[in-house]
Amino acid sequence: MAHIKQVFIAGITVLLTLLSVAPSHAAPRPIGPTFFGVQDDHFWNPSGAYGTGRIWRTWCDVQPTANVNPRIGAARVFGPGFITNAKRTRITLLLGHPAPWVYGNHPNAKKKIHMWYCGAQRSAVAFPTVAKLRNPGMRAAYTNYVTGVIQAAKPYLAANPRNRIVLQAWNEPNLKSGGRVNTGIPGAAKTWGQAAASLREQERIIRSVARRMVPGRYELSSPSFYGKPGPLTKAYFAAQAKSRTIDSVSVNFYTVNVKSPNGSLKQWRSKAARAKSIVTRYPALRGLPIWITETNHNLINYSTSQANKRPPWSTPAVQRRLAEVTTLEAMRMGFAGIEWYMGALAQVAVNTWPGHPATVATARLNAALSGRRLIRCGTTWCSFTARPGSRAVTVTWSRSGSSGVTIR
Repeated sequence: MAHIKQVFIAGITVLLTLLSVAPSHAAPRPIGPTFFGVQDDHFWNPSGAYGTGRIWRTWCDVQPTANVNPRIGAARVFGPGFITNAKRTRITLLLGHPAPWVYGNHPNAKKKIHMWYCGAQRSAVAFPTVAKLRNPGMRAAYTNYVTGVIQAAKPYLAANPRNRIVLQAWNEPNLKSGGRVNTGIPGAAKTWGQAAASLREQERIIRSVARRMVPGRYELSSPSFYGKPGPLTKAYFAAQAKSRTIDSVSVNFYTVNVKSPNGSLKQWRSKAARAKSIVTRYPALRGLPIWITETNHNLINYSTSQANKRPPWSTPAVQRRLAEVTTLEAMRMGFAGIEWYMGALAQVAVNTWPGHPATVATARLNAALSGRRLIRCGTTWCSFTARPGSRAVTVTWSRSGSSGVTIR
């Protein structure tokens, strides 16, 4: 009996995984340039491969302090290249974490374990409570910050009527490096439920500003959650299932410690399914677009170790294969788009900087598939509709081979 129960549970688990992965094709799904993206803090780097980009370090340069006008910092971040690169019609702006001054520079807010990135404008990883965010002074400061970011993005929106900004409140709040509770900081969340409420209150403020400043030209996406279940993702998405404060979902995930390209692709598929399931476990959220806002293969975080370098198997041919097959797997699994993490050249297996093999391969896919609709997919193929001047096509690939995709 116990064996039958175990088999039943295993079967249900497999079924739920398949349901969370398989896209719905009741109607063919449009594929456009925004499916192909990159997290590009050097947004002005020219490349026709990508139709969407994510500026991760927005808050590092724009983060308001008691004495800094966020509009000045925002203008410096976006610069003229942000405007001229209008061919990217979807830009994600990560608004980021609160600075320690939000907590009155409390000693606990300035502890190393409670800080995150940004040099002189280091940010806290504690979540301001809803009560603190509703304090008139704090709310005015946060509203001023969001206003400054959107104001600096207006020339980009004016450059092309199709251009759109995507606003996020936080990055990877479910990792210790991105978010902590019970920090002993007055006015900070003590529980993951309070942290989820904090994120949703920030989203309400962001929407109130964006609706007023750029109606119809913005999207509000969830924080980029690292793609694994936990107390924060459960609290946040359970609340979203009851009452939404977002228009789409963002997730991050990487493969790590892999010994071969195909081993990395296998791990990527598994992590993609897990990331998607933290949302699709709630029936009310299954219609939300899910964007991959950071991903790459064999991520190696910064270290002084001589072993901290791109794996020897990451040849130009392998990078082309990884770029093409990963992108088609993302389409097959029903994601709204994929944004590659650029990182340092020695930090990831796939180099997505301009002119490199993975970027050239992505440009090829973008040119071949944008303007079509995805009809349906099998395990290693996807079929697409015709478009003006071109017949319908099918894209195939292998999970055990060494080449990229074939378009026929």
